[in-house]
Amino acid sequence: MPHKFLLFAFSLIIFSTPGHAETPPEKWFQIEYVLFEHLNSDRHVLRFEDVKYDLPVREQYYYLTSNENAPSPYQLTTIAQSESDFVDVIKRVSASRELKVYSSGSWQQAIQRGEQLPPLKITGGQSYNEGERFQLEGELQIRRERYMHVDIDVFLSDFTSLPYTDLKNWVFESDTSKWPLNWLLSPLAYQHPALNKAGESLVAKNTIHFKQSRRIKDTEIHYIDHPALGLLVTIKKIETPFKYGENAEGFDS
Repeated sequence: MPHKFLLFAFSLIIFSTPGHAETPPEKWFQIEYVLFEHLNSDRHVLRFEDVKYDLPVREQYYYLTSNENAPSPYQLTTIAQSESDFVDVIKRVSASRELKVYSSGSWQQAIQRGEQLPPLKITGGQSYNEGERFQLEGELQIRRERYMHVDIDVFLSDFTSLPYTDLKNWVFESDTSKWPLNWLLSPLAYQHPALNKAGESLVAKNTIHFKQSRRIKDTEIHYIDHPALGLLVTIKKIETPFKYGENAEGFDS
């Protein structure tokens, strides 16, 4: 009898350890946003010369895709318009003559409390260098703590193309082949054939930095303001969009 009691007590200890504890169920959320510029805002309150273009560099980002069978776990599938709560919001913002939409997105995602997730990569506006750079670049970070939080960090700039990818190359180049100094300081109006050898670089000007954080209440539409830019965002809890064991490939439980 004592042996049976010891075995029973030992089994209780084993199955009550963290390794055998049940993991909390996943919490799913639907996230939607639209990022825009105030075209008629008073830019005198902004001091462009004080803004350093210091774009965050991450090892990994999330990206939005329309592919329902996205091959990467870092590709978030855009939801259908029938599921979106932002269809009318985006239509109204896009129709306004005082606003210019740079980026918008809607997706569903499982987020655990305290989980460190990559931010969503955001780009928009005019593209440069065959789509390698954009007029607006940055990230949108979604965090779940006691409440849901959104961090927006984007730069909006007008880029000017100047010759030479690195000015040190111009300094050490022979006088017979280097570009004249007055050419070096002049923006490139067109793709000069000589650039195939010298290369070119993008210089940001009139840079606007939009960096703010906000706690987001469930289902509410929050407006994060800035003298030149604005962000509308909403987050709501949803049911798990699939049943475990059925079409659950690509999701980690």
